[in-house]
Amino acid sequence: MGGDEDAVKKLTRDDLVNYYKAWIRPEKAKIFVVSDRPLAEIKAAFETRFGDWKGEGAPGAKVFAAKAAQTTPKILLIDRPDSPQSLIVAAQMTPVDPFADPIALGTASEVLGGDFLSRINMNLREDKSWSYGVRGSVARMVHAVPFTISAPVQADKTGPAILEIQKEVGDYLGSKGVTQTEFDRSVISSVRKMAGQYETAGAVLGAMQSNDFMRRPDDYQDGLAKKYRALTIPQVDAAARGAIDPKRIIWVVVGDAAKVRGQLDSLGLPVEVVKPESVRAAALHAALEVRHVAGEPEELELECERERIECGPTAHTCRDRVDGRQESRQQPRADEPDRDPREAEERGTAHAWRERPDHDRESQDAARP
Repeated sequence: MGGDEDAVKKLTRDDLVNYYKAWIRPEKAKIFVVSDRPLAEIKAAFETRFGDWKGEGAPGAKVFAAKAAQTTPKILLIDRPDSPQSLIVAAQMTPVDPFADPIALGTASEVLGGDFLSRINMNLREDKSWSYGVRGSVARMVHAVPFTISAPVQADKTGPAILEIQKEVGDYLGSKGVTQTEFDRSVISSVRKMAGQYETAGAVLGAMQSNDFMRRPDDYQDGLAKKYRALTIPQVDAAARGAIDPKRIIWVVVGDAAKVRGQLDSLGLPVEVVKPESVRAAALHAALEVRHVAGEPEELELECERERIECGPTAHTCRDRVDGRQESRQQPRADEPDRDPREAEERGTAHAWRERPDHDRESQDAARP
């Protein structure tokens, strides 16, 4: 079990039972099956096993009353004393429809930061040797589509690395959009790997779940190659420029404040330093919000009183979070390794970073982690 140690210690059997009753219910279940058995036989088997399954008590309800909001651009520096590296995370909430076709924006995201030969990775890893690997992606969730870049870099290059990322993003969205070479490499690779992409039962299962989440027809994959071949460079550039705005990016840096603060102060953005103990408080608030969404506001309020933790100066108090429900986002499954990489990147799954070991990607399928 993961999570905050104190929160785990406070869990009771009743907490788990109530959660199960609220969320593990037949009306909330979907069954995906990949099999060579007749459908009637499969349905009969499930009917035998689950036919009398009934929910107990009131079902849980997820509340999405508030839309995810973008805050003012700044640098949030989380102090990690004596850290030899800094982890840079850049994030921006995009206006993208999570259920829109992902191909154009996925191609743009791949060229900018989505694979080994992406511009950001080639700059910070191959050219500068400041990082072992940098990635960027668009995560498609039900109620939010953020664009993020993650860059672990050596501590003394934290500020310069942010400048290089800003330069790459700015160039890409400006006069240096996708080149013909980048476009051809991405499209040809995406099409050629399809021959082996759905060979396994797990791959087919992942495609089924992807289609369900994205509200697509079951035969969506049949037309993918045709869509890639019809894609144009102007479409890719337009998708990127319509989604990403470098002036709205928030920067989070985890590193040694004594080493990197001076580097960050020169970047022209306000810098807010957060101590490690404050991060724990923020994690607690996040956990409480999840429990609030599960329908436990009274218990959440008591938890706040027990902890007596106040948020930072730019956030709400814990009491505010009880009174005003914050948006919770549904995130799709992360165990879908056989789906289209770009779709995986845009859904923010664990397989968003696919490093392709051979630079001649036109003749090789994408390597799987």
